[in-house]
Amino acid sequence: MRSRDGGWDELNFINEYVRPEGMQVQICNDNILQIRYQVVQRDSRLIQQVLNREAFRKRHLPQFRQLTDRETQLLQLLANGFNNPMIAHRLSISRSTVETHRKHLNKKLGIKSYTRLVKFGLAFGLVEF
Repeated sequence: MRSRDGGWDELNFINEYVRPEGMQVQICNDNILQIRYQVVQRDSRLIQQVLNREAFRKRHLPQFRQLTDRETQLLQLLANGFNNPMIAHRLSISRSTVETHRKHLNKKLGIKSYTRLVKFGLAFGLVEF
């Protein structure tokens, strides 16, 4: 790409050959180049994560609705990193009661791993940031 005087137009050259995808280069005051990143790839990944979370939520909503209030409370605490003794103390119940609730929770949701449990917590808005 050549400018009007026959030399390379730096802006067109950068935009055509140098810049990574998602970057925009512009000339500002006094021919100073300004580079702005458009976070196209990051945004598309984020959008895909939201869509995946929503699909997971819709798929598992019937299971989630089967939970009692106490099981939902337990799911929230577990998804936020509480262990059984901490939950027992927080809810003023015995550790064996926590374990029983946890077994019911795992059975109703078909959970076999802690990671899956956290997925449920994230999908249903139970994880605090």
